[in-house]
Amino acid sequence: MPAAAKKIRGMKHFNPSKVFAMPSFSERDSGTVIRFYIPPLTPGGLAGEATLSYIPAKLDMSGLHNAIGITYRPPTAAPLPIYHTPPVDSPSYSNFGSPVPPPPQNLPPTPPDSPVTRPRSLSSNTNTNTNTLSAASTPLSQSTRATSHTANSPSISTISSTHSTAPSRLPKTLSVIYSPHGLSYDCLLPYAVHHLVPLAALPLTTFLHSFDRVQNPRWMGGNVNAGLPGGIEIAKNLMAKCWISAHDEDKENSGLAVMKVTMRKYTKEEVREMVSRESPNCDVRVLECGTEMTMKA
Repeated sequence: MPAAAKKIRGMKHFNPSKVFAMPSFSERDSGTVIRFYIPPLTPGGLAGEATLSYIPAKLDMSGLHNAIGITYRPPTAAPLPIYHTPPVDSPSYSNFGSPVPPPPQNLPPTPPDSPVTRPRSLSSNTNTNTNTLSAASTPLSQSTRATSHTANSPSISTISSTHSTAPSRLPKTLSVIYSPHGLSYDCLLPYAVHHLVPLAALPLTTFLHSFDRVQNPRWMGGNVNAGLPGGIEIAKNLMAKCWISAHDEDKENSGLAVMKVTMRKYTKEEVREMVSRESPNCDVRVLECGTEMTMKA
């Protein structure tokens, strides 16, 4: 991204002050997420927000592997006022006019309190300490032991349902990951845990990723497009609702840089079959140039 920004500035077509290089996402620095404020639709409504994040691969020789994370939460209008009226058959009592509270009823006097029964003292030959309970006998400790083996490795779906900080009254947040050349799931995991989960932006709304796998020799940069083998893990773990093919168009490959390139193309049917085994709720699409598609949260 910094190299792309430098090249765009060098074109001298855009105002240099309007060209920015996105910082790499870091869970330790909230400033690495670019946020756009969207005003509410009416006074009293809730503001919306759009965010952009740049997630690069680590130790990528080719410099091709990265992802752009996008989220969008729409603004809202002010809620309509709710007027509460008392039920007709349940009169309210006041100091003015009728109806008035009913007269007190003649009830029998309240019986005296029952005597307090003290527990019997333990016999002198009992060695049990009654002031404390062993940790093994408490229900809390039993529950802790029962769940300790799963607490160390929670799934994204578990984290998403228990760690979201978005108020329930907010509209659902849409989420998109655009990674045409692919990116390992390990590189995306911090973004998912520290950004998508707090926004309640999972399941992932749309996943833009290549189907075809393109490979160069290691000494020429290695993998070019991760394709289906690399994208299926992301689609599964982020529970993607829709996977759209990206950067799979036919290309004119010529020159020394592509002499050793090998390609494995995958059809939409092959991708759908393999994805259905891991993520049965994920739709698979190939869009023609100019085709529009509407996704719902």
